Amino acid sequence: MFRASKPSRSRAVGYLLHQGILEIRAMSAARTLLSTDEGADPGSPYETDYLARIQLIADVCHEFAPVLMNDNRGEREEAAADALSYRFEVTVPEGRRWMRARLAELGEEYRDLLGPDPA
Repeated sequence: MFRASKPSRSRAVGYLLHQGILEIRAMSAARTLLSTDEGADPGSPYETDYLARIQLIADVCHEFAPVLMNDNRGEREEAAADALSYRFEVTVPEGRRWMRARLAELGEEYRDLLGPDPA
């Protein structure tokens, strides 16, 4: 019997960090917004201005790198879960939308990793 494994929080953190760096590099080189996510707010500078988008992604990702440096897998997973939860709770809706869209790229099991939007 096949049992789906639980999504790795440290993999999610690593993926967000990796994608964030790639998007920041691409937007800074092109000096333009690359894309927006489903449900984007056309009135939001985070969705229409490339510099604001770069700042948003940097803000979402800036605390993720230290999480991945822990050699103990259990502690790393716990730190990653805490980092994802905290960042998702405190970021703006555009940041949550970015996080959800990128995690969905990892697969179905990562789609709902973050839980519901905070009230």
